[in-house]
This record gives sequence, C-alpha cells and structure tokens, in this order.
Amino acid sequence: MTTGTLNETLDVRRDHVDREFNLLFRIEHDVVVDGNDDLHAVIQRYGGQVAAPDVDLPVQPLPALANGYITFACFQNLAKLSDSVLKAWGSILAALPTARMRLQCKQLAGDFSRRQTTDRLKQHGIDPARVAMYGPASREKYLAVYAEVDMNLDTFPFTGTTTTCEAIWMGVPTLTMAGDRMAERNGASMLTAAGLADWVARSEAEYITKAAAIAGDVPKLAALRAGLREQALASPLFDSLRFARNFESALWGMWQRQSSQSGGEVRL
Repeated sequence: MTTGTLNETLDVRRDHVDREFNLLFRIEHDVVVDGNDDLHAVIQRYGGQVAAPDVDLPVQPLPALANGYITFACFQNLAKLSDSVLKAWGSILAALPTARMRLQCKQLAGDFSRRQTTDRLKQHGIDPARVAMYGPASREKYLAVYAEVDMNLDTFPFTGTTTTCEAIWMGVPTLTMAGDRMAERNGASMLTAAGLADWVARSEAEYITKAAAIAGDVPKLAALRAGLREQALASPLFDSLRFARNFESALWGMWQRQSSQSGGEVRL
C-alpha cells in the first residue's frame, strides 16, 4: 500500500468514526451536534480530560491590584502569533496605555527569535518596551509565573489548549476567539466547559472590545481569580472520570450499532 493510499484510507475511517460518534450522541443522549460544536458538546455533558498539575502552588492575588496596571500574557508557540493576532494586540494595548504584556516560550530563548519578534511587534504599532520576553522554564517555575499575570490573550486561528487549562488552574482566565474549525475552537470549548463562556469572542472586533472591558474592571477580575480554581474543579472540564466512562460507553455503542448493521461483522 502506498503512502497516499494509506492516508486516504485513514481519512475515510476517521470521517466514518466522526459521523458515527456524532450520530451516537444525537440518538442516544439527545445532544445537539452541528459539526462546529462537537468537542464542546462532548466535554460539556460528558466531562473533560484535564487533571490537576502535580505541582502544589496556590493561586496568588491579582497582580494588577498592587501594580496599578494590567499584565497580559501569552505562552503560545511563536508560530501561532499571526499578523492578525499582533494587530489585535496592538489595538488592545493602544486602548490601554498602561497595560503590559509577557511573552514566554522556548523559541524566545534565542536572540534571533527575540529580534524577529521585536521587529514584528513594531510593525503592528506595539512598543517593545511594554512587552517582556522570556524563554522556557521548569514546569514549577512556569506555573509560578502566573502570579505575575492578570489574564491571557489567546492566539488565533490556532488557539491554545494545554496552556488555557493550566492558566485556569492558576486562576488566570484566557480571552479567546472561536472560529469554525476544531483547532480554532479548542480554547472556546475549554473555557465554556469551565464556566467562562463570556471569555469567548466571535470576531476580532469583539476580541479587542472584550479585552479592554475585562481589563477595565479590576475588582471583578480579582474576584474571578480568587475562585476560579474551585470553579474549574467543579466543572465538566476537570471531570476526567466522567469523561473516561462516557467515552468508553460511546465507543462501545458505536461498535454495537455498526455490528448490528453489518450482520455481526465489523471491519476496521
């Protein structure tokens, strides 16, 4: 079998599984699945797969209370920092003259990446003096850094997943923008499952407006931070056991349905 043929076969099987999975949830559990909200529907009703980090760090008070200004952050791979993202960040920082930003990822350990990122920031009207750049850190130090961050700004169209959940655990919500593909909706799914649907924008204009509005209400942001870990733990996002049990049930249901339609023979 050639590589092309193998890939075509895998694509067909993947599409088949997606169709069966969606159909199973619609028929057996009365979930409205429209092609865009599959992941969110599954997580919201059946639980997530997020576990608490193995690092014991308490949530710290909102740094803006002591600093007097908002600190945004993004811990995403530099490849996700599209021109559209930087343009939106430029508008946000222009609307909030005292706000600052922290960028941190493994690529920023290198001088070339730092210079390139600095040039890109300038191209989008962002003063590099307002943006602190850091390279990689140990897991414990990385999580501890959230004590210096008020809120995350997500990338788009490719949004964060792991970083979004880790930030929630440390009391830091992420502002995201939802698109029409899975990679564009991971952030929205995680945040909605954690009870943060109001942190999901539907357009670049709304993303900019929401960032400014949220940053302008420091007491509300501080209150959210103080209870966010407990809120997340009680939400579907962190209910791994429920997710495992229901996913197992879903797979078994697909197998049984396909088996009954094919006269007992199921071919993979």
